[in-house]
Amino acid sequence: MSPQTETKASVGFKAGVKDYKLTYYTPDYEVKDTDILAAFRVTPQPGVPPEEAGAAVAAESSTGSVTNMFTSIVGNVFGFKAFELYVWRICEFPLLIPKLSKARLTAFSRGIFFTQDWVSMPGVLPVASGGIHVWHMPALTEIFGDDSVLQFGGGTLGHPWGNAPGAVANRVALEACVQARNED
Repeated sequence: MSPQTETKASVGFKAGVKDYKLTYYTPDYEVKDTDILAAFRVTPQPGVPPEEAGAAVAAESSTGSVTNMFTSIVGNVFGFKAFELYVWRICEFPLLIPKLSKARLTAFSRGIFFTQDWVSMPGVLPVASGGIHVWHMPALTEIFGDDSVLQFGGGTLGHPWGNAPGAVANRVALEACVQARNED
């Protein structure tokens, strides 16, 4: 049986490249109250099935590496560019827009552009994704402020006690940094 036609249960035990949709695409998924919406606009390259491109986004965003893999030169060199357009569509999330004063935005005029138009989107939501560890938290909260998206990818890979304790360590570090920034 070809790895491309295997069932989800047997995918993890065969070597070789497999379609993302075999492990990350669930057409009968039912939304839970705790789910968070992350909306992407994906245009597959010619010959790439739409569900495969969508599943690739879901797979890589769940591991925290989507921003590195699909938007970097390295990703394109190694052939990971499965689609032409990769855009975060942030809709109906007024509380997620960073609360930075004009003076603070001016301080970032040579580097990260929160107010810069990108594609057809006015302003960009600050997102940090992939490779985030506890020692990055002070710098990330200084750069992005309190209202931003930090994607841990389900935990901190390489944490000595595993991914789940790594995610807890990241959360505790982030809460401590935010509290320290906001204390009088």
